[in-house]
Amino acid sequence: MKTNSTLVVVIRILAFVLLCLYSLLVFGQPQNTRIGSASSLSKFNGVVVSDKSIKLQWTLTTGNSANTVTVEKSNNASEFRAQAEYWVNMEGNFQTDFKWSDAKISKRTVYYRLKITDMKGVVSYSNVLQLTNKKGNGSFSVYPSRSENVETASL
Repeated sequence: MKTNSTLVVVIRILAFVLLCLYSLLVFGQPQNTRIGSASSLSKFNGVVVSDKSIKLQWTLTTGNSANTVTVEKSNNASEFRAQAEYWVNMEGNFQTDFKWSDAKISKRTVYYRLKITDMKGVVSYSNVLQLTNKKGNGSFSVYPSRSENVETASL
């Protein structure tokens, strides 16, 4: 009994494509969650102070379940690196207002976000702050602009 070799090749290619699509669905999805209404973050803002520094401020909700808050920075809004980490809700420290200054600034646009890890290990991210330093005049915007029922940026 002869097998049609073209049919076998087509079936193998189809099986390979289906396997690739399945792999993308299972392994290609990011595990990051966005800040939502049940989040620990109440407010997140930033401002350029002269040509020397950028100041970030954020407030966590009272009774939040955060374990750590990491300040992350990027030059392109896609590849973020940790700059500072705050341990919260530990050993009787229930602080909710925080400030952080970045003295390493340039004349171009810089992006910041907060990575919040709760006590169960669930990670969530704030909206991204986009700060531009133009000849000593600080400009500020939120990137992306949606905020999902939580005040994530204000000045």
